[in-house]
Amino acid sequence: MADFLDMLFLERFSMIFAFLLIFVIVYAILNTIGFFKDNKSLNAFIAFLIAFFTMLSPKLLAIVKIITPWLFFMLFIAFFIIVSFKFLGTPEESFTKLLSKWSTVHTVLLGFLGFIVLIAFSQVYGDYFLQQTSTTSVENASVTQTAISVVFQPKMLGLGVIFLIAAFAMMWLTITPKS
Repeated sequence: MADFLDMLFLERFSMIFAFLLIFVIVYAILNTIGFFKDNKSLNAFIAFLIAFFTMLSPKLLAIVKIITPWLFFMLFIAFFIIVSFKFLGTPEESFTKLLSKWSTVHTVLLGFLGFIVLIAFSQVYGDYFLQQTSTTSVENASVTQTAISVVFQPKMLGLGVIFLIAAFAMMWLTITPKS
C-alpha cells in the first residue's frame, strides 16, 4: 500500500528533475551575464544542450542527484530565515539593501554551496582518486574514512584556523570606512 511517506517512485523521475535543474540554472546564468542579449531562444537552446549532455554522463548525473537535495534544503533554510525576519517586522528595504550588492551573506552561501559540491565530487569520484593515490595504510579504507582522518589531523585543523584568521584579517583590513 502506498502512503504519503513512500516516495520511492520519485527516483524514477530523478533524471527529469536533474535535467530541469540544470536547464534552469544554465538558462538563468546565461540570461544574467547577457551571453546573447537579444536572443533568449538561443540561450534556452544552449541551456537545453548542456542539460542534455549532462544527462549522458552517469557520473555528472550522480553529482547532480547528490547536490539537489542539499541545494533545496539550503534554499528552504534561507526562505525560512527571510520569512522569520519578515514576521518580526523587518522592512522590505533591508532585504533589498542586503541582497543587492555582494556581501557576507553571499560569501557564506557560496561557501556552503562549494562545500556541498566538494562533498558530491568526493562521493562520486573519490574511490577513483583513492585507488590512484592509495598506499598500503589506506588501501582498505573508504573515501569517507580517509577524508575524515585527513581533515581532523591536528596540522590540518591548525592550517584551517590560520586560513580563517588570515581571511578575517584581509576582510577587516580592506574595509574602507564610511565618512
